[in-house]
Amino acid sequence: MCMSDVAAGMLKWSFTTGNWARSPVLSLDLSTVYVGSLDDHLYALEAATGSKKWDFNTGFWVDSTPVISPVGPTIYVGSGEGAVFGPGSGPVDNGTFYAIEAATGKKKWDAPSGILISSSPVLSLDGSTVFVGERSNYLSAYDAVNGSKRWAFQANGPVWSSPTLSADGSVVYIGSLADPDDDSNLYAIHTATGLKQWNFTAGGWVVGQPALSPDGSTVYVGASDNNLYAVDAATGIMRWSFATWGRIDRKLAISPGGTTVYAVSNGPSTDNLYAVDAATGLKKWSFLPDDPSSRRSLQSAIVQWSYSSSPVLSPDGSTVYFGSQDFHLHAVDAATGSKMSNFTTGAWVASTPALPPDGAVVCVGSNDHNVYAVWADPKAHDTTIPCPHKE
Repeated sequence: MCMSDVAAGMLKWSFTTGNWARSPVLSLDLSTVYVGSLDDHLYALEAATGSKKWDFNTGFWVDSTPVISPVGPTIYVGSGEGAVFGPGSGPVDNGTFYAIEAATGKKKWDAPSGILISSSPVLSLDGSTVFVGERSNYLSAYDAVNGSKRWAFQANGPVWSSPTLSADGSVVYIGSLADPDDDSNLYAIHTATGLKQWNFTAGGWVVGQPALSPDGSTVYVGASDNNLYAVDAATGIMRWSFATWGRIDRKLAISPGGTTVYAVSNGPSTDNLYAVDAATGLKKWSFLPDDPSSRRSLQSAIVQWSYSSSPVLSPDGSTVYFGSQDFHLHAVDAATGSKMSNFTTGAWVASTPALPPDGAVVCVGSNDHNVYAVWADPKAHDTTIPCPHKE
């Protein structure tokens, strides 16, 4: 597919996978984009051109977002199979957690979990331990060098959520989900022992990754009961809640000064972006993309339980980027909520964008099977639009 309908200068490059492209990450030296796909592969792409360096075949979906350790460097990522998007959606099986050489794509070790891993891992501050949620109801801590399991904490339900580490590395925060209509929990777990410090019970599934205030005193998390919660990081006591019009199943973004929380809620026909006062829980503004009803009807019925995109701030905090059911990557003014620009793909953008420190390029995956690198300031780039790289 050549992107002839894309405004000149907006697209830097694109790469075509064999299925939905998930959330990309950049290598530590910014030369490589790593991204998983539901075509059972993890890809390493040249950040400058989008050409493929290597791919690693897990045999099953790579729904997890990779994390990169400077030791090696090494990539950690989960995989698995099954219809994963909601209640009654069928079995999920054959989950495996991998450590992969970042330079070559060769496997260093794997740890079978028996069930799909869609959680994105996080490393301990010293890089010796990697934490990941597992749909077998566990948060597991693995030795980063050899893959041996150090401990596993059993939650009250499957752990779809990705973990978040406290600033001092002593606590990991993660969510879980219970049976439909049951409450689910946000947990604070001691990283050294795997013992629970506290849990907060929300009114719905806690699927999204928790986010911390810059001072580490507050944990923010969304839930499937359509609420955004602020919870005391030391005690687990709720400080406030904010009601949106759809479930919040992804990570939140926090402004550089910690004054604003940005959340994407996934409604029945579109996604809303909210800016909420971090201290009070009051709405500052909301952004509703253009009516996507005609496009939404083209999606499979399974997408009603697909993840939405997480909001991501530009390095200077001035712009919020997020993907939407309306097939767009949106750029929104972080202060006012006004539309700045959008980039059109061929399907739902359920991927979370990734940006380099200079904020010049936004990388994102789409359910049209493509990974895109888009210029953040399209007016500064007037280039010939290439066709996607293909397998």
